[in-house]
Amino acid sequence: MKIDGKGRVMSFSEKPKGDDLKAMAVDTTVLGLEREEAEKKPYIASMGVWRFPTANDFGPEIIPASAKEFLIKAYLFNDYWEDIGTIRSFFEANLALTAHPRDLVSMKPMYTSRRNLPPTTIDNIKDTVMLGADDYEPNAEIVAMLAEGRVPIGIGENTRIKDCIIDKNARIGKNFVIANSEECFFK
Repeated sequence: MKIDGKGRVMSFSEKPKGDDLKAMAVDTTVLGLEREEAEKKPYIASMGVWRFPTANDFGPEIIPASAKEFLIKAYLFNDYWEDIGTIRSFFEANLALTAHPRDLVSMKPMYTSRRNLPPTTIDNIKDTVMLGADDYEPNAEIVAMLAEGRVPIGIGENTRIKDCIIDKNARIGKNFVIANSEECFFK
């Protein structure tokens, strides 16, 4: 994030590299770092729990939209934080916390943001293991994919599945039958 001399967030660039990264350097003494530490840490990363009704993706949607509408100021958080953007990283972060349970006592309060997604309709799925997805595709993204003839993550309507294991991040279109046998579906 790029901030001004008062700590106000002015712009955001997701995972910049090279000259683009160098352009994002700021004076982090504004946030309370001592000069020596600020010289070692001239970049501000984004993290946190956000509620923004029309956006889901933190970097390209929430920060830029919020910065246009609201006064947003950077805050120095100099404590434990872990990126849990995938199921694997969430799992590993939870295991890492069990390695030193006494350290949890000093980490108060802990914040998280759970995402409550609607359940999948499973009328046409029988004796099947479905492993879910690592990513969430917003409705606008799904509509755009369908318009281009692409398939979003998930299982399309009128698709019937029996006796299968469906891997994570599967993209199965509409009106398919996937089965491991010649048996008739759902007698």
